[in-house]
Amino acid sequence: MENCIQREECKACKELYDAINDGQNRRLDALEVDAKQIHELALSVGKMAVCLEQMAKELSKQGEKLAAIEAEPATKWKQAVWLVVAGLIGAAISMFITRIGL
Repeated sequence: MENCIQREECKACKELYDAINDGQNRRLDALEVDAKQIHELALSVGKMAVCLEQMAKELSKQGEKLAAIEAEPATKWKQAVWLVVAGLIGAAISMFITRIGL
C-alpha cells in the first residue's frame, strides 16, 4: 500500500483538476462568444455584399439614364442642324430652279 495516495493528496488533486477544469470552461465560454460574434459578423458581411450588389446595379441603371439624358440634347441639336442644312439645300435648289426658269 505504499503506492496509494492519501485522502489529502486526493483532495488536493481533485481541487487542482477542478481549477483546471474551471479555467478551461471559462476559455470555452469565451471561445463560444467569439465564435457567435464571428458568425454574426459573417452574416452582416453577407448582407452588406447583397446590398452593395443591389447598389451597383442601381448605379449602373442611373448611369444609363444619365447617358440617355445627356445624349438627348445632342440628338436634338443634330436634328436641328439637319433641318437647317436641308432647308438651305432646299432653298438653294429652289433658287437654282427659279433662275433656270422651270
